[in-house]
Amino acid sequence: MVLEQRVLIAVGEAGLRQQLHKALLRNDVYSDWATHAREALERLSERTYGLLILDLQLADDGFDAVLTRAAALPAGQRPMIIVTGERGPRPTLDSDLVQIILYKPIDVRALGELIANCLRTLADHTQRARTRAAAPPRDELDTRA
Repeated sequence: MVLEQRVLIAVGEAGLRQQLHKALLRNDVYSDWATHAREALERLSERTYGLLILDLQLADDGFDAVLTRAAALPAGQRPMIIVTGERGPRPTLDSDLVQIILYKPIDVRALGELIANCLRTLADHTQRARTRAAAPPRDELDTRA
């Protein structure tokens, strides 16, 4: 079953970007990618993503611009965010916005599985919430047999 939510991979390294894309496809998750900040900002304005993989070393020094844009999205359209980067000084990141920080090298296969599981869980919760919202209030249910 292909998941409805897409992932935006905003990573400048072509090898890592392609590995992530393939790992996600193996787990029935479609993704788009951006090689630099301008492209990532365009993608975020074109569609809603379930998850954003954002590299600290994104070209154009655009990490902050992309993170700021994602933070400005309405809560229902804001993606989960995973930040990747080299070990070193750790930037101060808003924990309400960034869920995970991963340092390279990354186990891409395991990350693909983790992302697919997160998106499936999110889809399940969303479906249950829709079902509950569509159900009539308890006091309107006919209890006569």
